[in-house]
Amino acid sequence: MNASSRERDRPTEGIIQSQKHQRSSTFWGAAIGTALALAVGFGAPPVAAAPFAYVASFETNSVWVIDIATNLVGAKVAVGRGPTAVAVNRDGTRVYVTNFESNSVSVIDPATKSVIAEVPVGRFPKGIAFAPNGKSAYVTHGGDRKISVIDTATNKVVTSVPMGHASPYGVAVAPDGPKVYLADSGSEAVSVISTAANRAAATIPMEDFALEVPVTPDGKYAYVTNGGSNTVSVIATASNTVVAKIPVGHFAFGLAITKDGLHAYVTNYFSGTVSAIDTASNRVIATIPVPRGVYDIAITPDGKYAYVTNNGVAQLGVVSVIATASHTVERMLFVPGAPEGIGIIP
Repeated sequence: MNASSRERDRPTEGIIQSQKHQRSSTFWGAAIGTALALAVGFGAPPVAAAPFAYVASFETNSVWVIDIATNLVGAKVAVGRGPTAVAVNRDGTRVYVTNFESNSVSVIDPATKSVIAEVPVGRFPKGIAFAPNGKSAYVTHGGDRKISVIDTATNKVVTSVPMGHASPYGVAVAPDGPKVYLADSGSEAVSVISTAANRAAATIPMEDFALEVPVTPDGKYAYVTNGGSNTVSVIATASNTVVAKIPVGHFAFGLAITKDGLHAYVTNYFSGTVSAIDTASNRVIATIPVPRGVYDIAITPDGKYAYVTNNGVAQLGVVSVIATASHTVERMLFVPGAPEGIGIIP
């Protein structure tokens, strides 16, 4: 793989490399040893009901499974090279993982915690999201500037939509299914794709480095992280216009919205913080310190906890567990390699 094209198509590549030279000198680098001694570690977790968190570890080419009931890091699932993003279908029967370096999507059966299919897609796949009915999965790949549509019944790509953008990244599907939202870190825009026609129906200008674009459960708004401007843009989906811009921390990256739609949580990669946003007022109501290199975030189905991947601490990977009621970190769990995407089975 050409190094320059790899860094261009994976916006965090340069960030992660620069962080490696700073990791051991941070406050959290000292604190993490104590935290890990107190937190739960590895082991074969007892049989427990869902939910489980699936964490993509870029450097180990694997996905680690955390039992949320016990906070034990248990099964390790080997996937493709450079796993980046994780998506879970609505009924929790499938986990899809994009493999940035092997240009594929691994399909995991949570019942057996094993890969049951490997789907070839375009170059440098990044974001992935399921349609609400679970019949399709949408995958962005910046190497050829397309979005692929996977038929989940056959695990084959049925169509690819050319986007003509510099670097498509995050993707989300509207709750009612007719529209797909695509964040583009290169063209500084969000594209709205019609699922009926599989083509771009609108383009919404964004701030610098648009990365993720989750949609609220009622489908009325899309929240977009803008890494370059340290903001979150709020799009009214009815009009495809930006109705609010929220200042957050340094290099806003991942974003998750609670099931009730009342709060959004934003990972700030360089700040080593998570911003909690009240979606009624679109204001930050809490800033939560976590280890640096704050990447992705997922909320438990009951809304009580946020699981955050951190890949900027010493030579470790960490998942921070935030209690959403108190906006405090309750646990930090060791996950080998560079943890990136995370998804939680409902």
